[in-house]
Amino acid sequence: MQVAYLPSHANFVSIDVGTLGQGRLVAEILGQRGILVRPLDDYDMPGYIRVTVGTKDQNDRFLGELNTLLI
Repeated sequence: MQVAYLPSHANFVSIDVGTLGQGRLVAEILGQRGILVRPLDDYDMPGYIRVTVGTKDQNDRFLGELNTLLI
């Protein structure tokens, strides 16, 4: 999907959605679609969201929804 992210050794990934606007807006849109992610505005990273790694089905659903926002 050509999305930048920060390398992680934890159970979450920080994804740069800056080209879409603020991370908080993306988090709100995903939340309305039943996918909970955390905006990283409070960490001086307004263009990022934090996504916890889930099951394959959960990850696939998240990626599909994120992809619709990128189009």
